[in-house]
Amino acid sequence: MNPHAVNAIGGFLWTVLVLAGPAPLAATTSATISGYVRSADGEPIAAAGIDIVHRPSGTAATATAAENGAFYQSGLRVGGPYQIRVSA
Repeated sequence: MNPHAVNAIGGFLWTVLVLAGPAPLAATTSATISGYVRSADGEPIAAAGIDIVHRPSGTAATATAAENGAFYQSGLRVGGPYQIRVSA
């Protein structure tokens, strides 16, 4: 095979890999919500349920508070507003 043809094919493949590589990573965008669930006197409420609804779309997610009252939910739709309800 002609050495110039091999270099051309190698250069083409390198260009395709460079241009196509980052695209799948950049296509994912989501939001997160985190916080603490506490009683009126400031004590953490463990195992509280946190229902999160993206109001424009109706998409819902549920988180559960940890022992210290902390919760974290990722993979949410970007933007808001959100409706958040806590049940203990």
